[in-house]
Amino acid sequence: QYEMSSAALQRAIVLATAHINTGVAFLLWGPVALGAVGVAYYLSHRITLDLRELTASALRLAEGRFGEKVVVRSRDEVGQLAGAFNTMSVALADRDSMILKQQGELLDRARLEQELSIAGEVQKRLLPQFSPKLTTLDCAGVCKPAYGVSGDYYDFLPLGPGRIGL
Repeated sequence: QYEMSSAALQRAIVLATAHINTGVAFLLWGPVALGAVGVAYYLSHRITLDLRELTASALRLAEGRFGEKVVVRSRDEVGQLAGAFNTMSVALADRDSMILKQQGELLDRARLEQELSIAGEVQKRLLPQFSPKLTTLDCAGVCKPAYGVSGDYYDFLPLGPGRIGL
């Protein structure tokens, strides 16, 4: 036979009640806590998803792929950042397009200047390199084109002793 004092019995009842209350609290609050953890995970994953997409777009910009847009899913700070990012991406695409056009124009101009320079050298070689010596006339010729190349041409043509054609 086992006998308990009333104080020991009260202590056992308090411990059993506390143990039961802990189990009931866990059964009631456990799903709530688990749901809160799930919601926190979802929200953090959602926020970091937008940030990961912004990071990937920034890397594409660094590679020179301008004009690509990020999907704006929210109106919070991350959404505002995505909107600003899209504006910047379009502006960079426009600037890149303008730079490529200007580079093409500069290359065309350099090619034209090179061709004009060659044409000017050919024209200089076609003109007489020295003036003829005549006893009755001093003659000389010079050609100075206004734009590097012109249609002007002259030559000294020998027509016989003491005679030249111009």
